[in-house]
Amino acid sequence: MSKLIKKRYAWILFAVAVIAQFVFPIRLILQTRNILANGMEFRVHARDIHRASLSHDHYVRITLEVNIAEGVRHETRAQGLHYIRLQPNAQGFAEVVEISRQPLTGDGVIRIQNLRWGWQQQNTPIILPIDRYYFQGNFTPAIRFGTMENVSATIRVLNGRAVISQLYVGSMRIEDSR
Repeated sequence: MSKLIKKRYAWILFAVAVIAQFVFPIRLILQTRNILANGMEFRVHARDIHRASLSHDHYVRITLEVNIAEGVRHETRAQGLHYIRLQPNAQGFAEVVEISRQPLTGDGVIRIQNLRWGWQQQNTPIILPIDRYYFQGNFTPAIRFGTMENVSATIRVLNGRAVISQLYVGSMRIEDSR
């Protein structure tokens, strides 16, 4: 009888493990879709497209950064959890208007673990904690081997999380460049 009980527990543990393997990814996909559908949209600068990622046909790695508005005060320590609030500036790009270690409420707030500065010093752009843009299709040779100047992205922000919604080279969406 004890062998039967052990077998039964083994099957139950196996079933729980299989279910757990699917719950987290499905939850993450649903959260991302919710952010894309309901999040507040901002346009941000893309400083760098990582050339090595262009060999992949389903995503591109990029460095997104957002400038800090004039007069915004913040701690010099970058370690730990921070909250930043984004607002569009006169040019239509997002800028940081508030940085806090305490949770911020309202729209346009992103939660960031360990701030990263654009040029490794204070009062330079903050690098956002999202770095991959997923899409269907292939890059054109012009994008794969050409210059990647004037690159920007739109992001959607909801409940402290941000997701890239579009990637642009100049005014053209990267999907439209095929």
